Amino acid sequence: MALDPARYAELFRTESQDQLAAINRALLTLEMERDAPAAAAAVAEMFRAVHTLKGMSATMGYQAVAEFAHELESLLDRMRGEGRRPAPSVTDALFGAVDALEAGVAEASETAARSPAMEAALGRLTVAFNQPDAGEPARVSGAELREEIVVRAAHRAEEIRLEIDLAHE
Repeated sequence: MALDPARYAELFRTESQDQLAAINRALLTLEMERDAPAAAAAVAEMFRAVHTLKGMSATMGYQAVAEFAHELESLLDRMRGEGRRPAPSVTDALFGAVDALEAGVAEASETAARSPAMEAALGRLTVAFNQPDAGEPARVSGAELREEIVVRAAHRAEEIRLEIDLAHE
């Protein structure tokens, strides 16, 4: 009896939509919630759903989505460890990352590469996450962000063009 990959791809997309809905609900809670324990619970819910999406993507051979979800999961794990409400800049960056994750799931295939939107979302999230709070400048300089992006591109054996205005540093 042969396995039907299309059947499993459709199941992946259906199950992914459930996880993405959970992530979006938790993200909306995180945006509105002022109580640190409730915010921590929302971060934990997002972490679990992203973790599940990562596993499902890896099982299907959708490496681009699995790798993106892994990096998002790592940042969410750091947030869980802090146990406090994240800065609004982090919440805003998470919205972009979730949008990129949704698009990645919609376009997922064994041959799909990580999209520029995924790379940009991770860059924004990394910068936002390294801010002491929403009112202070980021700890990550433009040069450090550029280096991080170049390292990621080299790791993925891709060429990218990157322009960063360092005049404000």
